[in-house]
Amino acid sequence: MLLTITIPTYKRPELLYKNLVHIFEQAASHDDVGVLVLDDSDGTVNEPWIARIRKEFPQARLDYVVNERNLGIDENIKNCILSSTSEYVWLLGEDDLLTPNALATVKAALVQKRPVFLFANYIYCDDTHTHSAEAPVLGAGQGATVVRFNEFAAENIWALGFIGGCVIRAADWKRQDVSKFKGSYYSHVGGIVDAALDQDIVVVRDVMVLNRAEDVNTFTWSKSTFDVYFSFYDVLRKSRLSGKPELLARCEHAAGHLFKIYSLAWLAAKRADGVYDADAYRNYYAGAPTGAGWHMAARAIAVFPRGPLRILRRMHLRGRFSQTVSATIGRAEARTA
Repeated sequence: MLLTITIPTYKRPELLYKNLVHIFEQAASHDDVGVLVLDDSDGTVNEPWIARIRKEFPQARLDYVVNERNLGIDENIKNCILSSTSEYVWLLGEDDLLTPNALATVKAALVQKRPVFLFANYIYCDDTHTHSAEAPVLGAGQGATVVRFNEFAAENIWALGFIGGCVIRAADWKRQDVSKFKGSYYSHVGGIVDAALDQDIVVVRDVMVLNRAEDVNTFTWSKSTFDVYFSFYDVLRKSRLSGKPELLARCEHAAGHLFKIYSLAWLAAKRADGVYDADAYRNYYAGAPTGAGWHMAARAIAVFPRGPLRILRRMHLRGRFSQTVSATIGRAEARTA
Protein backbone atom coordinates (compact mmCIF):
# COMPACT_ATOMS: atom_id res chain seq x y z
CA MET A 1 0.00 0.00 0.00
CA LEU A 2 1.24 3.47 -0.83
CA LEU A 3 -0.04 5.54 2.07
CA THR A 4 -1.51 5.15 5.54
CA ILE A 5 -3.08 8.10 7.31
CA THR A 6 -2.29 7.43 10.95
CA ILE A 7 -4.18 9.08 13.80
CA PRO A 8 -3.08 8.91 17.44
CA THR A 9 -6.21 9.48 19.50
CA TYR A 10 -7.38 9.66 23.10
CA LYS A 11 -10.80 10.80 24.30
CA ARG A 12 -12.14 13.29 21.77
CA PRO A 13 -14.54 11.08 19.79
CA GLU A 14 -16.57 13.78 18.08
CA LEU A 15 -13.41 15.33 16.65
CA LEU A 16 -12.06 11.93 15.61
CA TYR A 17 -15.33 11.13 13.86
CA LYS A 18 -15.34 14.45 12.03
CA ASN A 19 -11.75 13.85 10.93
CA LEU A 20 -12.52 10.37 9.62
CA VAL A 21 -15.55 11.60 7.69
CA HIS A 22 -13.38 14.07 5.82
CA ILE A 23 -10.77 11.41 5.10
CA PHE A 24 -13.17 8.76 3.82
CA GLU A 25 -15.08 11.21 1.66
CA GLN A 26 -11.81 11.51 -0.26
CA ALA A 27 -10.32 8.04 0.21
CA ALA A 28 -13.22 6.15 -1.37
CA SER A 29 -11.56 6.37 -4.79
CA HIS A 30 -8.06 5.43 -3.60
CA ASP A 31 -7.58 1.72 -3.03
CA ASP A 32 -3.91 2.20 -2.08
CA VAL A 33 -4.70 4.45 0.89
CA GLY A 34 -5.68 3.21 4.33
CA VAL A 35 -6.30 4.66 7.78
CA LEU A 36 -4.83 3.49 11.09
CA VAL A 37 -6.21 4.81 14.40
CA LEU A 38 -4.27 4.05 17.57
CA ASP A 39 -6.38 4.68 20.66
CA ASP A 40 -4.56 5.60 23.87
CA SER A 41 -7.74 5.27 25.95
CA ASP A 42 -9.44 2.01 26.90
CA GLY A 43 -11.61 2.19 23.78
CA THR A 44 -14.98 2.62 25.46
CA VAL A 45 -15.23 6.28 24.45
CA ASN A 46 -14.15 5.93 20.83
CA GLU A 47 -15.41 2.49 19.80
CA PRO A 48 -19.06 3.55 19.21
CA TRP A 49 -17.86 6.33 16.90
CA ILE A 50 -15.56 3.94 15.03
CA ALA A 51 -18.55 1.61 14.57
CA ARG A 52 -20.54 4.53 13.20
CA ILE A 53 -17.79 5.30 10.67
CA ARG A 54 -17.63 1.66 9.56
CA LYS A 55 -21.39 1.69 8.99
CA GLU A 56 -21.35 4.93 7.03
CA PHE A 57 -18.27 3.98 4.99
CA PRO A 58 -18.44 0.18 4.66
CA GLN A 59 -15.66 0.08 2.04
CA ALA A 60 -13.26 2.09 4.16
CA ARG A 61 -9.81 0.66 4.79
CA LEU A 62 -9.78 1.37 8.51
CA ASP A 63 -7.69 -0.35 11.17
CA TYR A 64 -8.57 0.59 14.73
CA VAL A 65 -6.28 -0.53 17.56
CA VAL A 66 -6.66 0.07 21.29
CA ASN A 67 -3.21 0.28 22.85
CA GLU A 68 -2.52 -2.15 25.69
CA ARG A 69 -1.63 0.83 27.87
CA ASN A 70 -1.66 4.61 27.67
CA LEU A 71 1.53 5.37 25.75
CA GLY A 72 1.33 9.15 25.97
CA ILE A 73 1.21 11.42 22.95
CA ASP A 74 4.87 11.17 21.90
CA GLU A 75 5.05 7.38 22.12
CA ASN A 76 1.69 6.99 20.41
CA ILE A 77 2.79 9.16 17.49
CA LYS A 78 5.95 7.09 17.24
CA ASN A 79 3.88 3.91 17.39
CA CYS A 80 1.74 5.17 14.50
CA ILE A 81 4.79 5.18 12.25
CA LEU A 82 6.23 1.91 13.55
CA SER A 83 2.90 0.10 13.17
CA SER A 84 2.30 1.11 9.59
CA THR A 85 3.04 -1.35 6.78
CA SER A 86 2.65 1.10 3.88
CA GLU A 87 5.41 2.92 2.04
CA TYR A 88 4.36 6.30 3.41
CA VAL A 89 2.74 7.48 6.63
CA TRP A 90 0.77 10.71 6.92
CA LEU A 91 0.46 11.67 10.57
CA LEU A 92 -2.76 13.47 11.44
CA GLY A 93 -4.11 14.77 14.71
CA GLU A 94 -7.56 13.60 15.73
CA ASP A 95 -8.76 17.22 15.62
CA ASP A 96 -7.27 18.10 12.24
CA LEU A 97 -9.19 18.11 8.96
CA LEU A 98 -8.04 17.48 5.40
CA THR A 99 -9.03 20.13 2.90
CA PRO A 100 -10.86 19.12 -0.29
CA ASN A 101 -8.60 17.21 -2.73
CA ALA A 102 -5.76 17.08 -0.19
CA LEU A 103 -5.44 13.32 -0.43
CA ALA A 104 -5.27 13.28 -4.23
CA THR A 105 -2.73 16.11 -4.24
CA VAL A 106 -0.40 14.49 -1.72
CA LYS A 107 -0.72 11.05 -3.29
CA ALA A 108 0.17 12.39 -6.74
CA ALA A 109 3.30 14.05 -5.36
CA LEU A 110 4.36 10.86 -3.62
CA VAL A 111 3.89 8.75 -6.72
CA GLN A 112 5.77 11.20 -8.96
CA LYS A 113 8.67 12.08 -6.65
CA ARG A 114 8.97 9.24 -4.10
CA PRO A 115 10.57 11.64 -1.58
CA VAL A 116 12.05 10.66 1.77
CA PHE A 117 9.68 13.24 3.29
CA LEU A 118 6.79 15.43 2.16
CA PHE A 119 5.60 18.52 3.97
CA ALA A 120 1.92 19.41 3.54
CA ASN A 121 1.15 23.08 4.08
CA TYR A 122 -1.53 23.87 6.68
CA ILE A 123 -3.46 26.77 8.09
CA TYR A 124 -4.55 27.58 11.63
CA CYS A 125 -8.28 27.58 12.27
CA ASP A 126 -10.70 28.01 15.14
CA ASP A 127 -12.25 25.23 17.18
CA THR A 128 -15.16 24.85 14.75
CA HIS A 129 -12.94 24.52 11.65
CA THR A 130 -15.00 27.25 9.98
CA HIS A 131 -12.75 30.32 10.37
CA SER A 132 -9.03 30.50 9.77
CA ALA A 133 -6.03 32.77 9.78
CA GLU A 134 -5.41 34.88 6.70
CA ALA A 135 -2.45 32.88 5.44
CA PRO A 136 -1.13 29.31 5.73
CA VAL A 137 2.07 28.70 7.66
CA LEU A 138 4.31 28.71 4.57
CA GLY A 139 2.42 31.56 2.98
CA ALA A 140 0.20 31.45 -0.08
CA GLY A 141 1.31 29.17 -2.86
CA GLN A 142 0.37 26.32 -5.13
CA GLY A 143 1.84 23.08 -6.34
CA ALA A 144 4.43 20.60 -5.11
CA THR A 145 8.11 21.54 -5.34
CA VAL A 146 11.31 19.63 -4.64
CA VAL A 147 13.63 21.39 -2.17
CA ARG A 148 16.68 20.46 -0.13
CA PHE A 149 15.65 19.53 3.39
CA ASN A 150 18.50 21.55 4.88
CA GLU A 151 17.24 24.80 3.41
CA PHE A 152 13.63 24.01 4.27
CA ALA A 153 14.65 23.27 7.86
CA ALA A 154 16.68 26.47 8.18
CA GLU A 155 13.53 28.50 7.55
CA ASN A 156 10.66 26.24 8.60
CA ILE A 157 11.90 23.59 11.05
CA TRP A 158 9.23 24.69 13.53
CA ALA A 159 6.47 23.57 11.16
CA LEU A 160 7.44 19.92 11.66
CA GLY A 161 6.07 20.15 15.19
CA PHE A 162 2.58 19.93 13.69
CA ILE A 163 2.14 16.26 12.87
CA GLY A 164 -0.55 16.92 10.24
CA GLY A 165 2.03 18.45 7.94
CA CYS A 166 4.29 15.39 8.02
CA VAL A 167 4.22 12.64 5.39
CA ILE A 168 7.08 10.22 6.06
CA ARG A 169 8.64 7.44 4.03
CA ALA A 170 8.32 4.87 6.78
CA ALA A 171 11.35 2.68 6.01
CA ASP A 172 13.75 5.65 6.22
CA TRP A 173 12.28 6.87 9.49
CA LYS A 174 12.32 3.41 11.04
CA ARG A 175 16.05 3.10 10.37
CA GLN A 176 16.78 6.05 12.67
CA ASP A 177 17.58 5.76 16.37
CA VAL A 178 14.68 7.75 17.78
CA SER A 179 15.16 6.41 21.32
CA LYS A 180 17.37 9.44 22.02
CA PHE A 181 14.31 11.66 21.62
CA LYS A 182 12.11 9.75 24.07
CA GLY A 183 9.95 11.94 26.28
CA SER A 184 10.47 15.03 24.14
CA TYR A 185 7.00 15.23 22.54
CA TYR A 186 8.87 15.42 19.22
CA SER A 187 10.33 12.00 18.45
CA HIS A 188 8.69 12.19 15.04
CA VAL A 189 10.60 15.43 14.32
CA GLY A 190 13.92 13.93 15.38
CA GLY A 191 13.37 10.93 13.13
CA ILE A 192 12.41 13.16 10.20
CA VAL A 193 15.49 15.33 10.62
CA ASP A 194 17.85 12.38 10.84
CA ALA A 195 16.27 10.65 7.83
CA ALA A 196 15.92 13.70 5.58
CA LEU A 197 19.09 15.68 6.33
CA ASP A 198 21.05 16.33 3.11
CA GLN A 199 18.17 14.80 1.08
CA ASP A 200 15.61 16.29 -1.29
CA ILE A 201 12.05 16.53 -0.01
CA VAL A 202 8.73 17.65 -1.47
CA VAL A 203 6.80 20.64 -0.18
CA VAL A 204 3.12 21.01 -1.12
CA ARG A 205 2.25 24.68 -0.76
CA ASP A 206 -1.49 24.31 -1.27
CA VAL A 207 -3.36 24.18 2.04
CA MET A 208 -3.74 20.49 2.81
CA VAL A 209 -4.78 20.54 6.48
CA LEU A 210 -6.83 22.67 8.86
CA ASN A 211 -4.99 22.86 12.19
CA ARG A 212 -7.36 23.58 15.07
CA ALA A 213 -5.42 25.93 17.32
CA GLU A 214 -7.80 28.36 18.95
CA ASP A 215 -6.38 28.35 22.47
CA VAL A 216 -4.35 26.29 24.90
CA ASN A 217 -7.33 24.10 25.79
CA THR A 218 -7.24 22.79 22.22
CA PHE A 219 -4.15 20.76 23.01
CA THR A 220 -4.05 17.53 24.97
CA TRP A 221 -0.66 18.59 26.35
CA SER A 222 -1.78 22.04 27.58
CA LYS A 223 -0.64 21.37 31.16
CA SER A 224 2.88 20.70 29.82
CA THR A 225 3.06 23.74 27.55
CA PHE A 226 6.56 24.84 28.50
CA ASP A 227 7.98 21.31 28.49
CA VAL A 228 6.60 20.95 24.96
CA TYR A 229 8.07 24.15 23.60
CA PHE A 230 11.49 23.90 25.24
CA SER A 231 11.92 20.22 24.37
CA PHE A 232 11.79 21.07 20.66
CA TYR A 233 15.25 22.61 20.96
CA ASP A 234 16.57 19.55 22.79
CA VAL A 235 15.44 17.36 19.89
CA LEU A 236 17.25 19.55 17.38
CA ARG A 237 20.46 19.39 19.42
CA LYS A 238 20.25 15.60 19.77
CA SER A 239 19.59 15.08 16.07
CA ARG A 240 22.14 14.85 13.26
CA LEU A 241 21.97 18.64 13.11
CA SER A 242 24.52 18.59 15.95
CA GLY A 243 27.12 17.77 13.29
CA LYS A 244 26.18 20.90 11.33
CA PRO A 245 26.47 23.73 13.89
CA GLU A 246 25.74 26.54 11.44
CA LEU A 247 22.57 24.85 10.20
CA LEU A 248 21.57 23.99 13.77
CA ALA A 249 21.90 27.65 14.74
CA ARG A 250 19.70 28.67 11.80
CA CYS A 251 17.11 26.06 12.78
CA GLU A 252 17.07 27.21 16.40
CA HIS A 253 16.66 30.80 15.25
CA ALA A 254 13.76 29.79 12.99
CA ALA A 255 12.07 27.92 15.83
CA GLY A 256 12.53 30.83 18.21
CA HIS A 257 11.07 33.25 15.69
CA LEU A 258 7.82 31.30 15.64
CA PHE A 259 7.54 29.99 19.17
CA LYS A 260 8.44 33.37 20.73
CA ILE A 261 9.06 31.66 24.07
CA TYR A 262 10.93 34.76 25.32
CA SER A 263 8.32 37.20 24.08
CA LEU A 264 6.54 39.04 26.90
CA ALA A 265 3.38 39.16 24.79
CA TRP A 266 3.54 35.38 24.42
CA LEU A 267 3.97 34.98 28.18
CA ALA A 268 0.94 37.23 28.70
CA ALA A 269 -1.06 34.96 26.37
CA LYS A 270 0.07 31.90 28.33
CA ARG A 271 -0.93 33.68 31.54
CA ALA A 272 -4.36 34.29 30.03
CA ASP A 273 -4.54 30.58 29.16
CA GLY A 274 -3.74 29.69 32.77
CA VAL A 275 -0.44 27.88 32.16
CA TYR A 276 2.06 30.61 33.07
CA ASP A 277 2.53 31.49 36.74
CA ALA A 278 5.28 32.07 39.29
CA ASP A 279 6.25 28.39 39.28
CA ALA A 280 6.60 28.42 35.50
CA TYR A 281 8.81 31.49 35.72
CA ARG A 282 11.08 29.84 38.30
CA ASN A 283 11.25 26.54 36.41
CA TYR A 284 11.83 27.85 32.90
CA TYR A 285 12.89 31.49 32.88
CA ALA A 286 14.70 32.44 36.09
CA GLY A 287 18.08 31.81 34.49
CA ALA A 288 17.31 33.25 31.07
CA PRO A 289 20.00 35.69 29.81
CA THR A 290 17.44 38.33 28.86
CA GLY A 291 18.25 41.33 31.05
CA ALA A 292 16.92 42.69 34.35
CA GLY A 293 14.06 44.63 32.76
CA TRP A 294 12.77 41.56 30.98
CA HIS A 295 12.89 39.49 34.16
CA MET A 296 11.01 42.16 36.09
CA ALA A 297 8.26 42.18 33.44
CA ALA A 298 8.15 38.37 33.24
CA ARG A 299 7.69 38.09 37.02
CA ALA A 300 4.96 40.71 36.93
CA ILE A 301 3.09 38.87 34.17
CA ALA A 302 3.30 35.66 36.19
CA VAL A 303 1.14 37.17 38.96
CA PHE A 304 -0.98 39.56 36.88
CA PRO A 305 -4.77 39.02 37.23
CA ARG A 306 -5.93 36.73 34.45
CA GLY A 307 -9.31 38.35 33.84
CA PRO A 308 -8.15 41.33 31.73
CA LEU A 309 -5.67 39.14 29.87
CA ARG A 310 -8.38 36.61 29.00
CA ILE A 311 -10.48 39.40 27.49
CA LEU A 312 -7.54 40.58 25.40
CA ARG A 313 -6.83 36.99 24.41
CA ARG A 314 -10.38 36.45 23.14
CA MET A 315 -10.23 39.71 21.17
CA HIS A 316 -6.93 38.64 19.62
CA LEU A 317 -8.31 35.24 18.60
CA ARG A 318 -11.42 36.78 17.04
CA GLY A 319 -9.13 38.95 14.94
CA ARG A 320 -6.76 36.12 14.15
CA PHE A 321 -9.44 33.76 12.84
CA SER A 322 -11.45 36.31 10.93
CA GLN A 323 -11.84 34.68 7.51
CA THR A 324 -14.00 31.77 6.53
CA VAL A 325 -12.24 28.55 5.64
CA SER A 326 -13.70 28.71 2.15
CA ALA A 327 -11.99 32.06 1.57
CA THR A 328 -8.58 30.93 2.72
CA ILE A 329 -8.41 27.56 0.97
CA GLY A 330 -10.23 28.74 -2.15
CA ARG A 331 -12.65 25.83 -2.24
CA ALA A 332 -16.00 24.85 -0.80
CA GLU A 333 -16.17 25.33 2.94
CA ALA A 334 -15.05 22.27 4.89
CA ARG A 335 -17.92 20.06 5.92
CA THR A 336 -18.81 20.15 9.60
CA ALA A 337 -20.13 16.80 10.79
